[in-house]
Amino acid sequence: MDALEIYSSETGVWSHKDIGWGHQIGVLDDWRIVFFNGMLHLITMGYVVAVVDVEGNSWRTIPMPQTLDDPDCNVDDGFVDLSQGRLYFVNTDRYDLYNSLSVWVLQDYSSDQWTLKHTVSHLHLFGRRRKDFGHDY
Repeated sequence: MDALEIYSSETGVWSHKDIGWGHQIGVLDDWRIVFFNGMLHLITMGYVVAVVDVEGNSWRTIPMPQTLDDPDCNVDDGFVDLSQGRLYFVNTDRYDLYNSLSVWVLQDYSSDQWTLKHTVSHLHLFGRRRKDFGHDY
Protein backbone atom coordinates (compact mmCIF):
# COMPACT_ATOMS: atom_id res chain seq x y z
CA MET A 1 0.00 0.00 0.00
CA ASP A 2 1.44 3.37 -1.03
CA ALA A 3 -1.48 5.63 -0.13
CA LEU A 4 -4.86 5.85 1.54
CA GLU A 5 -8.08 7.53 0.56
CA ILE A 6 -9.49 9.26 3.64
CA TYR A 7 -13.08 10.45 3.80
CA SER A 8 -14.02 13.55 5.79
CA SER A 9 -17.55 13.52 7.15
CA GLU A 10 -17.20 17.27 7.77
CA THR A 11 -16.44 18.20 4.15
CA GLY A 12 -17.98 15.17 2.45
CA VAL A 13 -14.82 14.78 0.36
CA TRP A 14 -12.28 11.99 -0.09
CA SER A 15 -8.62 13.00 0.04
CA HIS A 16 -5.60 11.09 -1.22
CA LYS A 17 -2.77 10.73 1.33
CA ASP A 18 0.59 9.10 0.76
CA ILE A 19 1.32 6.74 3.62
CA GLY A 20 3.54 8.06 6.37
CA TRP A 21 4.72 4.82 7.97
CA GLY A 22 8.18 5.13 6.45
CA HIS A 23 7.81 1.93 4.41
CA GLN A 24 5.16 0.11 2.44
CA ILE A 25 2.67 -1.84 4.52
CA GLY A 26 0.41 -4.67 3.39
CA VAL A 27 -2.93 -4.32 5.16
CA LEU A 28 -5.10 -7.40 5.68
CA ASP A 29 -8.52 -6.39 4.28
CA ASP A 30 -10.48 -9.19 5.92
CA TRP A 31 -9.59 -8.29 9.52
CA ARG A 32 -11.20 -5.78 11.82
CA ILE A 33 -10.11 -2.14 11.79
CA VAL A 34 -10.43 -0.46 15.18
CA PHE A 35 -11.00 3.23 15.93
CA PHE A 36 -9.33 4.08 19.25
CA ASN A 37 -7.80 7.27 20.72
CA GLY A 38 -8.77 9.17 17.57
CA MET A 39 -6.75 6.75 15.42
CA LEU A 40 -7.48 3.85 13.06
CA HIS A 41 -5.65 0.61 13.91
CA LEU A 42 -5.08 -1.96 11.15
CA ILE A 43 -3.42 -5.38 11.31
CA THR A 44 -0.72 -5.73 8.67
CA MET A 45 1.25 -8.49 6.99
CA GLY A 46 4.44 -6.95 8.41
CA TYR A 47 3.92 -8.00 12.05
CA VAL A 48 2.81 -4.53 13.13
CA VAL A 49 -0.42 -2.72 13.89
CA ALA A 50 -0.47 0.27 11.55
CA VAL A 51 -1.98 3.40 13.09
CA VAL A 52 -3.15 6.58 11.36
CA ASP A 53 -5.28 9.48 12.54
CA VAL A 54 -8.50 10.27 10.67
CA GLU A 55 -6.94 13.30 8.95
CA GLY A 56 -3.92 11.35 7.69
CA ASN A 57 -1.50 13.62 9.55
CA SER A 58 -0.17 11.28 12.25
CA TRP A 59 1.27 7.85 11.38
CA ARG A 60 2.89 5.17 13.54
CA THR A 61 3.25 1.42 13.92
CA ILE A 62 2.97 -0.77 17.00
CA PRO A 63 4.96 -4.03 16.86
CA MET A 64 2.96 -7.19 17.46
CA PRO A 65 3.56 -8.94 20.79
CA GLN A 66 6.55 -11.27 20.96
CA THR A 67 6.05 -14.99 21.37
CA LEU A 68 6.81 -16.40 24.80
CA ASP A 69 9.12 -19.16 23.56
CA ASP A 70 11.14 -16.90 21.22
CA PRO A 71 11.38 -13.25 22.31
CA ASP A 72 12.91 -12.29 18.95
CA CYS A 73 9.85 -13.54 17.05
CA ASN A 74 6.60 -11.58 16.82
CA VAL A 75 3.24 -13.33 16.73
CA ASP A 76 1.04 -13.38 13.66
CA ASP A 77 -2.51 -14.37 12.65
CA GLY A 78 -4.50 -12.15 14.97
CA PHE A 79 -6.90 -9.28 15.30
CA VAL A 80 -7.23 -6.12 17.39
CA ASP A 81 -10.28 -4.95 19.30
CA LEU A 82 -11.23 -2.79 22.26
CA SER A 83 -12.23 -3.63 25.79
CA GLN A 84 -12.25 -1.58 28.99
CA GLY A 85 -10.67 1.41 27.23
CA ARG A 86 -7.64 -0.52 26.02
CA LEU A 87 -6.46 -2.04 22.77
CA TYR A 88 -6.34 -5.85 22.75
CA PHE A 89 -4.71 -8.30 20.36
CA VAL A 90 -5.98 -11.88 20.09
CA ASN A 91 -4.11 -14.58 18.21
CA THR A 92 -3.43 -18.26 17.77
CA ASP A 93 0.16 -19.22 17.17
CA ARG A 94 0.01 -21.71 14.32
CA TYR A 95 3.18 -23.40 15.60
CA ASP A 96 1.87 -23.88 19.14
CA LEU A 97 1.50 -27.61 19.78
CA TYR A 98 -1.37 -26.96 22.20
CA ASN A 99 -3.29 -24.79 19.72
CA SER A 100 -3.83 -22.05 22.25
CA LEU A 101 -5.66 -18.77 21.90
CA SER A 102 -3.77 -15.84 23.47
CA VAL A 103 -5.14 -12.47 24.58
CA TRP A 104 -2.73 -9.53 24.85
CA VAL A 105 -3.39 -5.98 26.10
CA LEU A 106 -1.49 -2.81 25.23
CA GLN A 107 -1.02 -1.62 28.82
CA ASP A 108 0.58 1.72 27.99
CA TYR A 109 -0.38 3.06 24.58
CA SER A 110 2.75 5.19 24.27
CA SER A 111 5.22 2.39 25.14
CA ASP A 112 4.11 -0.20 22.52
CA GLN A 113 4.41 -2.89 25.23
CA TRP A 114 1.93 -5.76 25.07
CA THR A 115 1.16 -7.85 28.15
CA LEU A 116 -0.16 -11.40 27.87
CA LYS A 117 -3.44 -11.49 29.81
CA HIS A 118 -4.71 -15.00 29.13
CA THR A 119 -4.01 -18.16 27.17
CA VAL A 120 -6.51 -20.97 26.71
CA SER A 121 -6.40 -24.15 24.62
CA HIS A 122 -8.77 -24.77 21.73
CA LEU A 123 -9.70 -28.06 23.39
CA HIS A 124 -10.89 -26.22 26.51
CA LEU A 125 -12.78 -23.57 24.51
CA PHE A 126 -14.31 -25.64 21.73
CA GLY A 127 -14.05 -29.28 22.79
CA ARG A 128 -11.77 -29.87 19.80
CA ARG A 129 -8.02 -29.66 19.50
CA ARG A 130 -7.90 -27.37 16.46
CA LYS A 131 -10.12 -24.68 15.01
CA ASP A 132 -9.26 -22.43 12.07
CA PHE A 133 -8.51 -19.02 13.52
CA GLY A 134 -10.67 -16.32 11.97
CA HIS A 135 -12.85 -18.85 10.15
CA ASP A 136 -14.33 -21.17 12.80
CA TYR A 137 -14.50 -18.38 15.40
